[in-house]
Amino acid sequence: MKNVLAFDISKLLDKTTGTSDNYSFEGHMDLEGLKLKTPLRGRVEIMRIEEGFNVKAIDVTTKVELLCDKCLSHYAQPVKVEDTERIFFLNRPPKAEDAADLFMVDKKHLSVDVSELLRQEIILHFPISSVCSKSCKGLCEFCGKNKNKSKCTCREVSTAYKPLAKLKELLK
Repeated sequence: MKNVLAFDISKLLDKTTGTSDNYSFEGHMDLEGLKLKTPLRGRVEIMRIEEGFNVKAIDVTTKVELLCDKCLSHYAQPVKVEDTERIFFLNRPPKAEDAADLFMVDKKHLSVDVSELLRQEIILHFPISSVCSKSCKGLCEFCGKNKNKSKCTCREVSTAYKPLAKLKELLK
């Protein structure tokens, strides 16, 4: 299967600094640790720079399967990455601050693969608290039933925190 996130840079290799090329991509793909529910779509701009290539991903959209923090149901979370960019180096730089965040050109195939770049960026665009809907009722704290699917028969217990309730009694 062809990787739709690997882009040919052979035409840009001998070009002057500042020369760029644009690509569009769309397709179902596997990104480690993510379950994409819709095709990944977007654009890529690749610009020749001295050290290698500046790669910019633009308007990347998809839906990712997440687990709701309240009811523990799976749901599809839309994700949109407006733009992100990284440098893909032709040669390993002498001083690399973080080797895990270093992107290299595949010299054998003369390509740049933006899979890992997009995987990281999609994860960064996850919500802080993943909830399937604003009206999610969550799980019953006593019996564990999903309150969105069925009503439980557990008695509602007031769990409001009232630290000064005893003080009110003393003032009577």
